[in-house]
This record gives sequence, structure tokens and C-alpha cells, in this order.
Amino acid sequence: MRRLEANGLVKARDGTGESARHRRVYEPTQAGRAAHTTWLRTPVEVSTVSRDLGLHLMRFVMMEHASSREEVLSFLGNLKDALAAFTAGLERYAGATAQLDDRHPGLALDHGLAVYRASLRWTRHTIAALRAAPAPSSQLSSR
Repeated sequence: MRRLEANGLVKARDGTGESARHRRVYEPTQAGRAAHTTWLRTPVEVSTVSRDLGLHLMRFVMMEHASSREEVLSFLGNLKDALAAFTAGLERYAGATAQLDDRHPGLALDHGLAVYRASLRWTRHTIAALRAAPAPSSQLSSR
């Protein structure tokens, strides 16, 4: 938090509470909100989709009240494409190494494939669900 404050992305103030402990409350600055919006809109890269999958899911959650429906669907489409490309590469690798006698690496690879296939199915399902649902009435058209 101190680094974010030093970079001007949040500002701190003394908080009040029932506890005797000193408490600081942090609020985003205008620059912090802009940086957050930029982060939410950052495209998903195939080369990092496996490493950052949890982070992408967190971004999806944070987009609900910060992004338009079109932006969310664009993000999910980008995530779907990256997952599809990564999964296809993993499947090619699995096919090329299937003849090896190394049982444990093969089983670990099977696990990875199951995880990324499930994430890809979830992404496709989520896109379809969001497209089928009516737009929330609270969503502003100016976003």
C-alpha cells in the first residue's frame, strides 16, 4: 500500500474505529482509478494465460461494476482465444510425448489439460450466459 501511495495511486487517511490500534484507510486517487481501468482492459496474452489464470478471473469479477457489457464480453472473448491457443499447444505437446515411459509427467500433463479445458468451457459458457441475459438496468450506457 505504501508503494501505491508513493506512486500516487491511493491516498491514505487516519481511520477511526473501536480498536485502539492505529488504522489507515486507503482510497484510490483519480490516477489510481485510471490505472485500475487500464489494468482491467489489458488484453490476455497466450504466453501468460496459464500463469495468470486466477488473476484473469479476479479481473472478470472486478469488471462487473467498472466495465460495460461489451468490454466484459471482449475481455472474455480474448480470454477464450488465449485459453484455446494455450490448450491446443498443450494438446500438441501431449501428443508428441505420449510414447514416453515417464508416467508421472504424463499424468501431470493430463491434469493441466483438464484444468485448461474446464476453464475454456467455463469461458464459453459465461460468454453465452452474458449474451443471453438482459443488460442490467443499473449499467450506464456512457461507460
